[in-house]
Amino acid sequence: MWILTDVILAAIIISLTLRLLRLIKRREVNKASEEVVRWTAAFDQLLKENDNSTAVKETFKILLSDLERLAKLKLSKNLTSMEVVDKLCAKFPDRISERLIELYEIYEPIRFGGRSPSREDIWRFRSKLDELEKICGEIVGEPR
Repeated sequence: MWILTDVILAAIIISLTLRLLRLIKRREVNKASEEVVRWTAAFDQLLKENDNSTAVKETFKILLSDLERLAKLKLSKNLTSMEVVDKLCAKFPDRISERLIELYEIYEPIRFGGRSPSREDIWRFRSKLDELEKICGEIVGEPR
C-alpha cells in the first residue's frame, strides 16, 4: 500500500515539475519578444540629443548588446567591435549578418577614423537599422 502511495506522489511531483518547466520556457519566449529594442527610435532620440557621430556610436553599441542578448551569447568585454560582429554573424541568418556588416562599415570610420558622418551616412545607417529591426522582429514573432 505504501509503495503505491509513493509511486502516485512521485508521479504527481514529476508532473508538476514538468508543468513548471514548460511555464518557465513559455515566459522566456515571451520575454525575448519583448526585448526587441526599437533601434531606430533610439537612434532618432540620440540624434536629437547629441551630434551625429555620438548617435551612430551609441546606437551601434546598443545594437551589439541587444543582438548579443538575443543570440544568448556571453561575449568577453575585451573583444573589438569587429570580433563581436563576426561572432554575431555566425549566430544569425545571412539577412541579419549582411545588414550588421553594412552598419559596421558605416560605424567603423566614424568610431575609429574620427570622421563626422555625412547626411548620406546617417540616412544609410538609419535605413539599415530599420531593416534589421524588422527582420529581428519577425524572428522573435513581433509584428511590425
